[in-house]
Amino acid sequence: LADFLDVPKSELGKVYFEHNHKVNLLGVSMDELWRSVASDMGKAEQVEDFVRFINEVNAQKKVNQDILELIKTLREKGYKIGILSNYNTTLRERLDSQGITPLVDVIGSSEEMGYMKPQKEAFWMFCKMLSVEPSEFIFIDDTEKSLVTAYEVGYTPILFESYEKLENDLKQLGVL
Repeated sequence: LADFLDVPKSELGKVYFEHNHKVNLLGVSMDELWRSVASDMGKAEQVEDFVRFINEVNAQKKVNQDILELIKTLREKGYKIGILSNYNTTLRERLDSQGITPLVDVIGSSEEMGYMKPQKEAFWMFCKMLSVEPSEFIFIDDTEKSLVTAYEVGYTPILFESYEKLENDLKQLGVL
């Protein structure tokens, strides 16, 4: 995305995170989010091309089959599985269309919950939804920022960097 707009990745990330709460909590569409980001970055003339590019990239994303198999393995071992996402109410529809919903016990979207990762309240609410104590909860996310309240809340954080690392992290915790 940064290459497409010819802007530094760090600047794109900063502007994106200034706006993403609007999607996550207020129900603003992703297209409108990207229009705001492009505009704030001084790329208003590229907004429609940018939105089209984002939608094409998203359409090409594939569900990680290794992760789906891992979820099945963890459920067979008796673990509860949930998805906590900074996303709006369309999350369930997306997960349904990808065949993921039946594989999880709980889905929590920030718009529905009224809190976003890394807010402590989001994690406390999600633990209640899963009927687990924070000390029993392992949360995996691909963004360090989402994990910053782990020790305050009391859950075990895992930063997802690759499937192999995740598998190793879960083995070290005695989960696998």
